[in-house]
Amino acid sequence: MSTLSINLSNKSHVLGGIIVSDGSIRIGEFEEKFQTSLSYWNRERYFCQWKEALTRLIDGEKCSAIITNMYDPSIANFIIWWPIYAIGEKVHFQNQVLLLAELEKTFDESDPYKSIPKRETISEDGEKISEWIIGISEVEPCLGLLTNH
Repeated sequence: MSTLSINLSNKSHVLGGIIVSDGSIRIGEFEEKFQTSLSYWNRERYFCQWKEALTRLIDGEKCSAIITNMYDPSIANFIIWWPIYAIGEKVHFQNQVLLLAELEKTFDESDPYKSIPKRETISEDGEKISEWIIGISEVEPCLGLLTNH
């Protein structure tokens, strides 16, 4: 079993008036379940973005991000994503709520990676920021799984 996986159910349901699908991400031993809004992006668009994000890492980019909850950036307050920082042979994942109003430049959906913040390991409150770390070699098997979803 791959130590990195991300998936989204084929089924959807309504939650708070929004159509959502259940998803999960596994990074090493860590697994988190999430609900993804299908109000702006459909299931296929999420998979395309995830493949693009992981391909960037394999191609040598030093940062990338997996978006797990996308809304129309022209009217949304936030998106939920997992910025990924490649350092040597390791990749460091962080889970973040990206507050769109706090960005210096307008969020560009066609190149969301321009909005990835510099990697921080300590929060403004002095708390350690949670990170999940795997080897860069563990990214490619997940990419294969996404391609065959």
